[in-house]
Amino acid sequence: MPLDPARASKLLQGVTTELCGQCGLGPAPVTEQNYPVYHKYLSQQGIPMYPDDRTFTSFSAYLSRMEQTPAGINLAYFIPHGTVRLAVMGFSHDAPDDRQLAQMRELVEDAMQAGALGLSTGLAYAPGRFAATDELAALTEPVGRYGGVYTSHLRDQGDQLEQSVQEAIDIARRGGARVNVSHHKAVGEQNFGKVRKTTQMLHEAGIPATHDVYPYAASSTMLISTLPMAFAQLEPQALLQALADPGELARLASLLLQGGSGDAAEACGLDRLLIANATKTPEAAGKTIRQIAQARGVSPFEAYAALLRENELGVQYIKFGMSESDVSYLMADELCMFGSDALYVPGMKVTHPRSIGTFPCVLRRAVREEQSISLPEAVRKLTSLPAEVYGLAGNGLDPEAVAQIYEVKGRPSVKPLSLMVHDASAMARYCADVPPAAYTLAEAFWPGPLTIVLRAQDCVPEIVRAGGQTVGLRCPDHPATLALIEAAQLPLAAPSANPSGAPSPKTADDVLAYFNGQIAAVIDGGPCGIGRESTLVDLSHTPYRILRSAAVPDDAVWDALVQKMHIVGITGGTGCGKTTALMELERQGALVIDCDAVYHELLASNTAMLAEINARFPGTIENGTLQRKRLGAVVFADAAALDDLNAITHRYVRAEVRARLRAWARRGGTVAAIDAIALIESGLAELCTVTIGVTAPREVRIERLIAREGVTRDYAEARIDAQKPNEWFAQHCSYVLDNGGTLADFQRRCHQLIQEVLS
Repeated sequence: MPLDPARASKLLQGVTTELCGQCGLGPAPVTEQNYPVYHKYLSQQGIPMYPDDRTFTSFSAYLSRMEQTPAGINLAYFIPHGTVRLAVMGFSHDAPDDRQLAQMRELVEDAMQAGALGLSTGLAYAPGRFAATDELAALTEPVGRYGGVYTSHLRDQGDQLEQSVQEAIDIARRGGARVNVSHHKAVGEQNFGKVRKTTQMLHEAGIPATHDVYPYAASSTMLISTLPMAFAQLEPQALLQALADPGELARLASLLLQGGSGDAAEACGLDRLLIANATKTPEAAGKTIRQIAQARGVSPFEAYAALLRENELGVQYIKFGMSESDVSYLMADELCMFGSDALYVPGMKVTHPRSIGTFPCVLRRAVREEQSISLPEAVRKLTSLPAEVYGLAGNGLDPEAVAQIYEVKGRPSVKPLSLMVHDASAMARYCADVPPAAYTLAEAFWPGPLTIVLRAQDCVPEIVRAGGQTVGLRCPDHPATLALIEAAQLPLAAPSANPSGAPSPKTADDVLAYFNGQIAAVIDGGPCGIGRESTLVDLSHTPYRILRSAAVPDDAVWDALVQKMHIVGITGGTGCGKTTALMELERQGALVIDCDAVYHELLASNTAMLAEINARFPGTIENGTLQRKRLGAVVFADAAALDDLNAITHRYVRAEVRARLRAWARRGGTVAAIDAIALIESGLAELCTVTIGVTAPREVRIERLIAREGVTRDYAEARIDAQKPNEWFAQHCSYVLDNGGTLADFQRRCHQLIQEVLS
């Protein structure tokens, strides 16, 4: 098909930048092996072909060629998934093996390095429709690392619209990328109104999400998209042969009658489709399939198959199957951008009006007639919003830009720079092996003065890392800085705006005094207050460590991790079987803290606790050793004295338990257990996410105690009767485990309960 380098259809609408490679199809990359099927298939779909397209073995080679091609407007590019799949797998509808998936990831990585905006998919079209969600998520991962966008022509815009939108969100989330739903719509009367649900899904996606629409209730695409999978998976030549085979035609008719092609055209009725372009039978343009069938004296299906066969699959159509109210609703949504979704080819007899009128129509319809959005908002949706979403403002991962920072500041090259990011989702894009602790700290302290150091992805320039393997990320809490990062959709390498060794600036004028003539601009966010450096915590390996103590106290960092731990409190009387429950927790990787053992360790080493006991109970400490009998004689005869002793010891035990939990957090631990008879009374239960009381019948406990410690029955009864009854634990604990049966049964129930509370 001929090229339109002037882009007159866009210029006449005021368009200055066009995004190419949408819907998963484009001219690059290619391989020598798959070039014949690639060329034939893409040319049939209206993808412009170039004389030297055999040389487009990589996306970067294609971009180099485009830089030499005059164009009337600016051009930006997506890496098209369908073309990547054709280059590696040909027209195979199988899932890729590990080698093929690695090859496709390499092609996507090359494209992102070369400057692609992201990955586009056309999941209603072959070969994109052959790809499973896992394949697409794997290919989106390099896109996420470079701050790119996953933009998708959905798998289904009809009956399965909601599921298709969810798939797009899931793919982008798994890849750490932003998501855009291309030409968002619901096709077929039975699906009208669904866009309200799918729009809400985008608002609640939990990742940066947008969608684009055009202001028309009719759409247009290739006729082969209506084919059922059994025929869509055929290579072009094999498909043409099938369309000439009576038996295969009968099978095709049966499959079309059953529905489920994956294309929303079936919701409108194939016979009502308006032919826009037919490469070999131009007289068909402007007529519906039903009209063509009547003129030929054949059935609509026969006319449909003949059109595909006679035009060697090169047929485009227009379908009328959308709701005007849906279109108006989508246009007014704050996440919506406007796009034409059109390939205009000069000389085409019939074309969808979106090719030449989308953007004036937006202003006429939404602003003037419906008044659903203001003129400034419409301008934003036409200009700055797409620029922000697609990162057209510039690449913040540019080594040259970072080098200028070092040069202007006079910063030693051995000192790495941190990257300022907009939110925690950036960690998956720029860092590898991100532990859950990183997201926990981001949730607790971002935006704010905490820099999190992680292993860097390859997309982070070596100059930022100062040759190391890690990078620090920080989310600033100044609204102007956050707005700048959000607009750029890229991380900012932004150290303090002063020459190295000079005092930090307090105003924009101070910055200009330092760097006037060396920097392009200053964003004036007002004068700076007296601040502190960010706390720097290294999570790139365990044990985690504080590299710089500053604005966020060290203990606050570790306490934030402790608060996200699964901490199970185990309590119960003597002989109930707490040890069995604790052993199950140890098997689940838990740190077990025995508070009785902690207490005895403190008696041997904590001079402050001993001094406090001696001050309250004079003469009970001799030569640094607790005189147990002497203390017991006092406290067991006086309930108030016992309460005072517990208040002292419980406070020190709690402090030590907290310290051990912090140490466990530094080692990356996420599960802990606290074993204490006085778990509830001591306040230790406040540290726990769940408490389990272990109980057993009185007689069972007596027998266990006699057998275990060799005491008399009278002693065992007195000891057990002095402890809390089973009913008390039922009232004060989250769960109760009764241990009155066999050991095997108790172990099984312990395992089940621990699995439940840790899930």
